[in-house]
Amino acid sequence: HCWDYRQHIVKKAGISDNEEFDFSTKKIYNNFSNYSSWHYRSKILSRMFPDPSGELPIDADKHKE
Repeated sequence: HCWDYRQHIVKKAGISDNEEFDFSTKKIYNNFSNYSSWHYRSKILSRMFPDPSGELPIDADKHKE
């Protein structure tokens, strides 16, 4: 999948999760039905705000925002 390849390139290039979050947000704004961008964004959020207990995809407090 192209998003998996993008993650590989992003890691090699040293692009931050914040930059990738912004990138995925722009893709979503351009096409709200871009479910691949939504999924990619969920992966980024999991890295940016991990749940300390490991039980949830992201930190519960961040999820409430």
